[in-house]
Amino acid sequence: MKKNEIRTVSSEVLDLSGVSLLNKEQLKKIYERTPTDQTYLRPGKGGEQWTYVKGSYAKKLLNICFGHNYSFTVREYKFDIAFGQVFVLGQLKIRIKDQEVIREQFGRVDIKFKTQPKFDQDGKPVMLTARNGSTYQAKEPSENPLDLGNDLKAATTDALKKCMNEFGFFSDIYSQDDFIDIEVMTREEKEQDKVDKLTARLKAVLGTINTVKDFAQLKQNFYSQNGGLISSDQEALFDEKETEIKNDLKLIN
Repeated sequence: MKKNEIRTVSSEVLDLSGVSLLNKEQLKKIYERTPTDQTYLRPGKGGEQWTYVKGSYAKKLLNICFGHNYSFTVREYKFDIAFGQVFVLGQLKIRIKDQEVIREQFGRVDIKFKTQPKFDQDGKPVMLTARNGSTYQAKEPSENPLDLGNDLKAATTDALKKCMNEFGFFSDIYSQDDFIDIEVMTREEKEQDKVDKLTARLKAVLGTINTVKDFAQLKQNFYSQNGGLISSDQEALFDEKETEIKNDLKLIN
């Protein structure tokens, strides 16, 4: 598949169980690419840039898709000052058609620590020089968290977004290597899309036909390849071209 190409997929294909709980519009929202105006970059480990979405957008998406008919619960949480991280186990419960669908995932965030003046091994202040030539004492992280509650909140938001990813949201962010742009259609819409594309190709080919013989051959082949069934639009194209050729012949004669 070519890069940036969008694959058309019927909503039935996305749920082969035959008892789909989600409608086409919900599936579209879940599997579409995240809008660029809702994605942000932040520095990651090793000098990398990590893409993310804000928690406010994630909640807005849930509200749009499920009409506030969901709940998110923190099942467990833990923080490790020595390790410098907060861990949260979140549970996202969505109610669809009188059924509950549950997903769980861990979220994490690095703890932010307060800073303190830095001293060398001899207890002397470590001084740095600013660009303007003035000196100031260097600072280093202390062992005291800056705002542990805020870190827990951030880890909770991370857990929510990862739970949403278990449902298929944000696949272009959390599963970039496997993500494919798709356009969700119902089976009927997909069949109509095929007919429309075939009609467009037929119109282009008819534009190159100038003789009765070529027209008759094309019409015969087209009917044969499509089992004798053509749409009203395709039939109208044939009628229009046939009239055009007949009028041209009258002008010649």
